[in-house]
Amino acid sequence: MKTKELVKLVRQGATPIIRIYDKHGCLNGPDNGMLGRILSVGNEDIWERGTSSIPFKINFKEFEAHNKTVAVPDWYDKSGEPTLIWMETDNYEKESVNTEIHEMLGVENYEDAELVFLKIIDDNKWLNKYITSNSKLTYTQWLELQLDNTLN
Repeated sequence: MKTKELVKLVRQGATPIIRIYDKHGCLNGPDNGMLGRILSVGNEDIWERGTSSIPFKINFKEFEAHNKTVAVPDWYDKSGEPTLIWMETDNYEKESVNTEIHEMLGVENYEDAELVFLKIIDDNKWLNKYITSNSKLTYTQWLELQLDNTLN
């Protein structure tokens, strides 16, 4: 999925569930495979030659039980040993409900970038149906229409 598409969905009211995919170990906090829910998206940060990034605010607390099963002990304890997982650090309480992860929005020559760190969870069936519908409605409007169709 293109970052631009995810930005549009979140700005329309979607709060998709994502899985962290960080093959280069660039993120400080969440580990590969952790789940979170996107709460909001910030403003684009434009760099040189058409390159830009955009921050997503993500809540990991909702999926804490799952996230503990994929957490990597790469945080240092008082003895200087990497024995702690993210959830066992002082940072976790403040970061777990409001983590900011930046995705590239545009790459050189103003091409739309693919998501790098965030992968939309496939079992979010309503979001997937909305995406494949190519609807011109906002996500919230589309959901309301689905509900109306179900009730009638």
